[in-house]
Amino acid sequence: QRQLPFSHSYLHVCIFPPFIKHRHLDNTKAIKLRESDVVIATFPKNCTTWTQKIIQSLHGIHKTGHLQRNDKVLDKLMPWIEHTEYHAQLDSIEGPRYLKTRTLR
Repeated sequence: QRQLPFSHSYLHVCIFPPFIKHRHLDNTKAIKLRESDVVIATFPKNCTTWTQKIIQSLHGIHKTGHLQRNDKVLDKLMPWIEHTEYHAQLDSIEGPRYLKTRTLR
């Protein structure tokens, strides 16, 4: 197991936040993507949250979609695909859904 200089997990040749485990990655295979889904995929520690904020800001400026609201936690507006806590809520998110990930398999 490779040691990292920060608090993250090293799984399947990718770096994830510490709350992501092997079982979470396996559970992502059950997620049904929609044609209208937008997947934000970045390399670990390379501005995933910043990219989400840019997308949210553009929706706010142009008054489009559910992302213009700033009243929700960013991870609830654009949930992690790997974070199984959000899997039950994915079907209820109005489209287009914005999902974030650090791996596409």
